[in-house]
Amino acid sequence: MRHIAHLESIAAEAKVAEQRRTQEMEEWSAIAASTELGPIRAFLVTWPEGHFATQARARIKELTQESLATIAPSRLLLVAIILMLVAAIPTACLMSMYFPHY
Repeated sequence: MRHIAHLESIAAEAKVAEQRRTQEMEEWSAIAASTELGPIRAFLVTWPEGHFATQARARIKELTQESLATIAPSRLLLVAIILMLVAAIPTACLMSMYFPHY
């Protein structure tokens, strides 16, 4: 009798493990091609050691690099504009002090 209970327990654990694998696979399938970081990060919170965790981390890295590649040029332009303005302000102030009609 004890042996049967043990086998039933093993079968129940296997069923739960299979349900979790199926759930993880369904959740990963739903977000694997996502271009948003949020859902992929949420997946890793739920499945940090899951079968697809390595793929999720790789996808996050890929999306982050793509994001930096598109943001970097626009930030560089913004910095250049700010530097030009900062350089122009003292020049304009000095000009107005020495040449009031300027």
